[in-house]
Formats: sequence, C-alpha cells, structure tokens
Amino acid sequence: MQVVVSRAGVVRGLRLAAPLTVGLVPFGLVVGVLAQGLSALEQALMSALVFAGASQILALELWTDPAPIASAALAAAAVNLRFALMGPHLAAWLDALKGWRRWLSP
Repeated sequence: MQVVVSRAGVVRGLRLAAPLTVGLVPFGLVVGVLAQGLSALEQALMSALVFAGASQILALELWTDPAPIASAALAAAAVNLRFALMGPHLAAWLDALKGWRRWLSP
C-alpha cells in the first residue's frame, strides 16, 4: 500500500476538517476554564503533551496542590485504552509511511 501526500490532498483534508472546529471552540473554552490555576507554561505544556481531550479534562479535574501525578496518569491511561482498538486497523497504513511522515502521523 503506497501513501502519497500532496499539496492538493492536504488542502482537501483541511477543507474537510473545517467543520470540526465548531466542536473545538467549546472544548478550548472548557479547558481554559479548568486550567485557570495553572501557569501559562503549565497550560502550554499540557496542550502540547496531552493529545487526548478527555484525558486533558480528566487530568485538570484531578489536579490539586500537590498534584497527584500517579493517579492522574493512571486515570488518563485508563481513558485512553479505547485507542488500543484503533492500532490494528491503522497498522497497515502506518507501515506504508516512511521516514518523517511516520513520526508526524497522528
């Protein structure tokens, strides 16, 4: 299976994904409200390192001072187990990617 990435394909993907932004705005507002107790650096790191929205909200809900890192990480891992079902389906497609494209794929 050969995967071809083209400029036209990327533009088409962006156009098809545009309606999803309707759901991203409320999510961003919720995360912003929940992350009020964090510094700007902590908020940026949370957004950059936690890719699953449900895990991000869960971690922010569990966040106290001092932060229960082990329990937040375990809860986030439990929430993300649902993604384990996607792995076998995506394996053939991901195996066809080479080099930097493999590392930048979702």
